[in-house]
Amino acid sequence: MAVEPDAGLRPFSPPNSGRSSPVSRVAKRTAEEHLYTSDKTLRRYGAGIERALGSWEISPEEWADYIAFLARLQKAIQAHPIDVPILPHSDDIAYKLAQCLNPTLPSGVHQKALEVYDYVFSTFGVGWISDHLHEFLPGLSAVLSFASLSVRPALYSIFENYVLHVSHTTLRPVLKSLILSLLPGIEDETSEDYERAFALMEGLQSRFTPPTDKEVVDGSDGFFWQCLFLATVSNPTRRQGALNFLTQKLPTFRSEIKASSASAAPVSLTTEAGRAISPEPGLLIRCFISGLSDPQLLIQRGFLDLLVTNIPLDSPLLQQHVGSEDLDRLITAVMQVLLRREMSLNRRLWSWFLGPEPKTDGTEPHQSGREEATESHDAAQFRYFSRFGQAPLERCLLNMFQSGPSNPAERARPFRICLSLMDRWEIGGSIIPRIFLPALRSAYRYSVIATPENTNEVLRSAGLFFDGIEASLIWADLLSLMQTGFTAKAATDDLPMLAWIIRNFNIKDEEMLLVHVPYAACYLLALLQTSVPQQSTTSAVAALDIVSILLEMAPDRAFAPPAKRGGTSTASASEATELTETLENFYRSTDQSTRFPFDGSAVFAMLSHFSASLALTALQAQAVAVFSRTVSVIAALNSKSSVLPALRDKAVFAGIADTMNSLADNNQTLAFSSLNSMVTLLSIFQPDRQPQSHNAAGDSSQLDAMLINQFWHYLSVEQPKYHVEAVKSIWQLQDIVAPVDILQSSLTGLLRPRDQRRETSCDDFGATVGRFAVLWNHTIAAPSSNAKTSVRATPRRGSSMPTMVDSKKSLRRQQVLFEPLMMLLDMLDEYQEAHADMVKNWLHTLPTLEVVFNLHFDLLGTNMQIDEDGGPAPALRLKRSRHDSIRLLDYMFRHLQNILRGANDWIWHCLDNMMISNMQHAEQISGAMFLAEQSYQILSNDEYTSSSLRQKATNVLRFLLLSPCAPSLKWLDLDTRITTYLIKRLSANENAMQSSLLPMLSLALQLRTSGNTTRGSTDRRPSSSTGQRQATSHPSPTPTGATLTLTPTTQLVKCLQLGFSSSSSRIHLDKWVTLLGDILPVLGDALLVSLIPLEEALCAEVYKAHEELVGISNADSAALAFAPEAVILALLDALQSVLVQAHELLEERQADEPVPRTPVQSKGLLGNVTAGVFNKTDGPQNRTQHDSSHLTVVLAFQDAVRVCSRLWTWAIRYTHHDDFDKMSAATSAYNALRVRNRARNLLEYATTVETLESLEVIASVWCQTSDADERGATLNLLHIIHDLRPKVVVSTILDAIACRTNMTTLPLARQSCQTTDLTALDATLFLSAYLRSTEDDAMDEIWSDCMSFLRDVLSNPLPYRQVLPPLLSVITLLAQKIENTNFGDQRKMRRDLGDVFTRILTATFSAIPSGALESQTSFASDEEVVLAHRSLSLPVVLSEITEHIDAIVDGSDKATVVINNIVMTFISPILHSRGFPVNVTPDIISLFLKLAKKAPSAKPWKKELADVFADPKFLSTPLDLMQTDWFPLLRQWCLYEKERIPEILSRLTAPSSAGIMFGVGASTARLEADRKAQLNLRRLCLLLLASAEDTFATNLRAIEEKLAELFEASSSSSPSMAIKSELFMVCHTLVLSLSTVHLASVWPLLNHKLQMALLSLLSASTNDNGFSNASLLQACKLLDLLVAISPDEFQLHEWLYICDTIDAGYQPPNWTPSALSDHIAENSVASEEPEDALSSVTPTTIASGMAGRRQPLLRNSNLPNQDDIKAMPREDFVRTVLKPFFSQLSLHAYEGFYSLVTPDSQLCRRSLLEDVLDSSTIVGLSS
Repeated sequence: MAVEPDAGLRPFSPPNSGRSSPVSRVAKRTAEEHLYTSDKTLRRYGAGIERALGSWEISPEEWADYIAFLARLQKAIQAHPIDVPILPHSDDIAYKLAQCLNPTLPSGVHQKALEVYDYVFSTFGVGWISDHLHEFLPGLSAVLSFASLSVRPALYSIFENYVLHVSHTTLRPVLKSLILSLLPGIEDETSEDYERAFALMEGLQSRFTPPTDKEVVDGSDGFFWQCLFLATVSNPTRRQGALNFLTQKLPTFRSEIKASSASAAPVSLTTEAGRAISPEPGLLIRCFISGLSDPQLLIQRGFLDLLVTNIPLDSPLLQQHVGSEDLDRLITAVMQVLLRREMSLNRRLWSWFLGPEPKTDGTEPHQSGREEATESHDAAQFRYFSRFGQAPLERCLLNMFQSGPSNPAERARPFRICLSLMDRWEIGGSIIPRIFLPALRSAYRYSVIATPENTNEVLRSAGLFFDGIEASLIWADLLSLMQTGFTAKAATDDLPMLAWIIRNFNIKDEEMLLVHVPYAACYLLALLQTSVPQQSTTSAVAALDIVSILLEMAPDRAFAPPAKRGGTSTASASEATELTETLENFYRSTDQSTRFPFDGSAVFAMLSHFSASLALTALQAQAVAVFSRTVSVIAALNSKSSVLPALRDKAVFAGIADTMNSLADNNQTLAFSSLNSMVTLLSIFQPDRQPQSHNAAGDSSQLDAMLINQFWHYLSVEQPKYHVEAVKSIWQLQDIVAPVDILQSSLTGLLRPRDQRRETSCDDFGATVGRFAVLWNHTIAAPSSNAKTSVRATPRRGSSMPTMVDSKKSLRRQQVLFEPLMMLLDMLDEYQEAHADMVKNWLHTLPTLEVVFNLHFDLLGTNMQIDEDGGPAPALRLKRSRHDSIRLLDYMFRHLQNILRGANDWIWHCLDNMMISNMQHAEQISGAMFLAEQSYQILSNDEYTSSSLRQKATNVLRFLLLSPCAPSLKWLDLDTRITTYLIKRLSANENAMQSSLLPMLSLALQLRTSGNTTRGSTDRRPSSSTGQRQATSHPSPTPTGATLTLTPTTQLVKCLQLGFSSSSSRIHLDKWVTLLGDILPVLGDALLVSLIPLEEALCAEVYKAHEELVGISNADSAALAFAPEAVILALLDALQSVLVQAHELLEERQADEPVPRTPVQSKGLLGNVTAGVFNKTDGPQNRTQHDSSHLTVVLAFQDAVRVCSRLWTWAIRYTHHDDFDKMSAATSAYNALRVRNRARNLLEYATTVETLESLEVIASVWCQTSDADERGATLNLLHIIHDLRPKVVVSTILDAIACRTNMTTLPLARQSCQTTDLTALDATLFLSAYLRSTEDDAMDEIWSDCMSFLRDVLSNPLPYRQVLPPLLSVITLLAQKIENTNFGDQRKMRRDLGDVFTRILTATFSAIPSGALESQTSFASDEEVVLAHRSLSLPVVLSEITEHIDAIVDGSDKATVVINNIVMTFISPILHSRGFPVNVTPDIISLFLKLAKKAPSAKPWKKELADVFADPKFLSTPLDLMQTDWFPLLRQWCLYEKERIPEILSRLTAPSSAGIMFGVGASTARLEADRKAQLNLRRLCLLLLASAEDTFATNLRAIEEKLAELFEASSSSSPSMAIKSELFMVCHTLVLSLSTVHLASVWPLLNHKLQMALLSLLSASTNDNGFSNASLLQACKLLDLLVAISPDEFQLHEWLYICDTIDAGYQPPNWTPSALSDHIAENSVASEEPEDALSSVTPTTIASGMAGRRQPLLRNSNLPNQDDIKAMPREDFVRTVLKPFFSQLSLHAYEGFYSLVTPDSQLCRRSLLEDVLDSSTIVGLSS
């Protein structure tokens, strides 16, 4: 319960309302000092006490010294004057006595100190004790927690005789501290002094409890209880004692009315109970929350017992007085107990939730009576929980699910609690149905934002909770989720959440699968049926996906008829509304197990009906996605029909027919997914399509024809997205209607021109041919060939995804396509030449052309044997049969003539390689031989009298005899004319004449060169790596000089460029490639001149086609592209042809160049001198013509490699983009496979011919890519290319590195042109990445080359200085791979590698100057440097070396030498440079840390770190760098250097004023002493903060002694008071670095010095005790820290500084503050101007300050800068900076505990570190 602002809450600033201000401690002390200084006797008395105090040693060595000191002190006190209640130096006396009560001292010292306490208290009386309680009580408050049994009686006597008798006003602010002091005495109920300690607690209670006849005594009626509750909340270590006291003394908050009573009147608590919750019950609730959250089991059990006995759930306290928020907090804490899974705790929890057990009279009831009593008791408990606990428990669980913590353990906690609550049906039965869906929604929303690992952790607990719930309850909620998903007006996540639940939770038990899953699917379809018009497509699609998942899960037996599943109803619901109401009533009823509303067959029938109706509705509405999903549902239903007849619904057939008729009438095209779904639907409803009449058969055929027409549209070459899928759907439709050849008739109609042949446009016919080509290519697979290997051509591969799986289906599909194929071949002799050209183009690139020839050859063979097969027959019949045979032969030869008339190399290759079985010979012959033989038989046989047949056979034979060359005429000069005309047409972007002009140009060129070239010059373009190698190994004869008289080269090249670049040429691209193949051999040297323009044009078109290919794989792509994959393949063929011809020409020219002869020099002196003179050149050597040509060829190869690398990378990762269309995945895979294989072939050729240049391009592409997957694909390419073995790759990359560093070491043949932007560093980076990707077994190939290169580097390391750091990384990789292999002499190899590494490491440090070493460290801070380059920076490389140093060098001694070398040569210069600490990066510190861990005993790194730590500039390190990077290194250092703290302490000298002179010299010496002391104190803070907790606990006594010495510094001492701010920093650090146990001895010193600093702020103080503004600010920060983290022991002294009781929030009338913070705040009210109030520190409020974790108020972001603080006058500093802090500190602390939040220790540490690193506060040092 939050503190209400109008309930007596303390105001933010103490009001000056006229009430009496407290008497200041300074004023009391001043008055006492005036008294004993004015009286001679008192002065003598004070001097004696001062002498006794002066005999105290800083740190007595023996305990007897403590007792002797106490005896001297007691003797001095005993000399006081009679009847003078004044004790001089009382604060110092209390300080020394507190130090004597150190827990580390023996009990004898404790007894003597308590004896002095007792004497002082008895001598000066209770009144004096009341005035000086703040001095003496802090020393006594912690004694009971460690006092022995012999010490405790004396302590109890002091409390009983003196402390309890002080005035009520004095005791009130100390009450919480007194309670905490006494609680350790009552922790053990069996101890000897338990009763006495408990009596003291009762005495305190009685002091603050008024008589029963009084209502309120100045707010003290509940003050004791509130302080006890607050102590229980704030101090966990004393919670056991508080529990024991509460168990015996806590009032009962029970109601006088029974739980079953119908009375609802408010019930008042007893007077004692009312006092316990005055002024508000919030602390009582938080007391129980803290106890229930305690980690100790016994404490949790005790507080649960208290809840059951004293605060039952029906208590008026919880039902009336406590707000809902606090009640929810209490119930949440109670539920957390369930996580322990402890039976004793759970039993108490059930008792609290369900009420008390029934009372019995002791008699034994009968059996029936016992059962009735049990039932009545269970009902009573259920009513009790429903009335008092159900609503808050449900509210708490919902809040836990909706709170949304990111931690998976916290997310899973409410699920585990719910699982435990289900153990009791009275609780789980009423709660779980209400929180089930919110719980699952919480898990779902967490899965959206969390990682898979965190989600799985939450799902484990959620799954257990899910499995414990009844199936009917689960599906009732899931059905409600379905309903809300459809009825919600706004968009919700109900349907996605439902799908997520089905996927991630167990719904596969028997009842769910057989009953609830089918019901849910039927319910969801019914909802869709009733709400499709109102629903969005997204919701409908999501719902249908869920239905598909449900149907997939449901077994076939779930839809069995009643005979197989008895006891069910056979009712059915024909309407969706009736079904939904029936199922909702079924799940709403309380008993679902006796009778189910529908059996399996009825559910199946309704599912079929609803899905079919929904499919028709979606089809009519053209909802493509909905229709496709609905068909998937119907398909799933069809798979479940094994026990039922096939689905029958004629309305589906009629609906599809109507839709298709409408589309046909409007000339519209349906979406492909809808078409595909229609085919699936027709295949399911196939039995309904059996024709019953002629009309029905006609309608079915018409529907099939319309569907085929729709699919025909998607076979367009310009729409390659669904080619494979469309072909599959067409044949699926054909299989449905078999044996009716509807496809054949439809194709026949589609291929037949419409009205008149001559009016059919070329574009329409071209599109028709392209569609049929797509259908043919994806239907007919190329037969396996046993053909001989051709040197000039390589068989083309067909589609890698054939749709046929058996020979019968293959033959059937060939028969279906035979007639359309013949019709297409008829177009070869059409009147429109363009039509024939289109068919020829298709045949010239047809991979399955052999099938076409086989079809013709089969008919030829059949009809040529008519005489032999006919046998005896009538003459008329024989004549008629022969006539038909001749007519068929004429038809076949007409096709063959037309095919061979424009045959290309591929056609001749197919004829030459296909093998035909000859009936006359036993062996097989080629297709060309077979056709020639058949043609000859027709010509020679007189039976074939048809002149037409003879003419066709003659033509075919002539084509065969002349193939593949054509006769030519030399004198027509056709090539020049055609070229000029083509350029003109291409410039106008016209393509009408290309199909005829291009062959003519090719023939014309052959005509010109026929006399100068052989047949080899007309080689076809290579199409595979084999062909490439063969073409390379058998070069064509070189054209003679006559070839240079061809058409001007510039004209030809320009023509080729325009041809390949024009969009109108795409359809004729194969002809352009053929033309290029014909032109290349005759260009000669002109090819090298025009190589770059031609190659750039080809590459640009490849890039453009690739973009089109990528675009069509996108889901939303609507762009049209003409077969981009075919374009890419053709362009790559052309590009490879150009590269092959250029490289062959270059090799021929190189072979023809004469080798320069070296003149023979005469021997002797004169000969040597003349040789040296005449061999010198005055300038660079002239580049030869061969060098220029070679550079041109290299540039062309590099561009080709770049193109192929890009194609390869895309083909590997073509699905790696968000908008990839899965619908066309098969087509995309087909295209990617073809492109990848072709690109690899070209890369294989390029890397074989120009290995170095090609690998440089690949390395450059790899370096310029930032995507990791693309880099992996590039490296994968190197491993796939066959000829690129690791030896080749590594040696080549090493040559590339040498070319860029020291080219003179390489012969000319191994030197690179260096035309890429690859640097030596990039090449080394690529080498490192390649070595990482290779297998370890490749070491035997690359070892010798790597070692040879490294030795070359060692011979002259200066040219390699840029790559020396990454070469060290390469050596590290080699060492790692050697460890994983066993080849060679391992010892020798490691020895050689270690020797090379050591020398290269030395060379690295020698070759790179010190300034460059620092620049090597700047990679991490430069955002523009590529991350890969940072990985090869010297610090990162050295870090990697350090991690694997044992594998690199042999022996720990050598490893230590290497580590020392790195420290001295690399680390040391950086740490001692002028740029320190700015030049130190995280990578360097990480390297330093790894070196320290690898060689912990090495001295160099320790020395360097010690020097750095002693450097004053080290304190200028950035805060984040210090905390994140330097602290781990300092922590490692402290583990092996335990003397660091004593060494720093030894440098701190005690303040001294002896020998200080006056003047400038004295001031300078004092400033130097201050600076050294400040630096050493801050170094001490750094070591303590960097180390783990309690690391330097053994040095605490020395630190405490040094602090006590330094705190005595004054303005005239050396060091002076300027160091006090650093002293408070050290105190701050001790609190954060040591545990509470070790801090016990420090509290007296901290309290004493902290109070001195704060007392100097009071206006009554005449001496500031040497505290500057900076030191006062650090003192206040120390107090702020102590209040924020609130250590257990500090809470005993907290009342000295703040109001730590409920008075901080609720102040009684005439309340007088006693805390120092309140004194300081009120002291400055009178002098404060209104506009200055709270001008510095922003006040905290309950809502904002306590929303997260407890944080300090004084943060540097809210304070002025240090210069302003130094310059402020004391009054202004207190008023503007400190006064706002003190005025809200008490309330801030109270709200921190009230809000039950934990302190933010990390923020405290960071704030302290920020002060330590602030060099502006150091004397003589500025940042």
